[in-house]
Amino acid sequence: MSDYVSQKDKLTAHLEKLQSRHKELDKHLENTYSNITVNEEVRRIKTEKLWLKDEIYRIHRQLNDLSITR
Repeated sequence: MSDYVSQKDKLTAHLEKLQSRHKELDKHLENTYSNITVNEEVRRIKTEKLWLKDEIYRIHRQLNDLSITR
């Protein structure tokens, strides 16, 4: 059973987690890989960041749709 009452609450909580993870990856890239040539781990992290950004955008759209329809 979920602690969230509405779909909007679930999406908002998920969005916050995604945004937090995206920021963590950004900081990790800055701290660890500044001035280093791109390697496989950097590619993986950047790919994950891009996926998170897409997911964040998708959830923002869903939240906007929920706000409009209610």
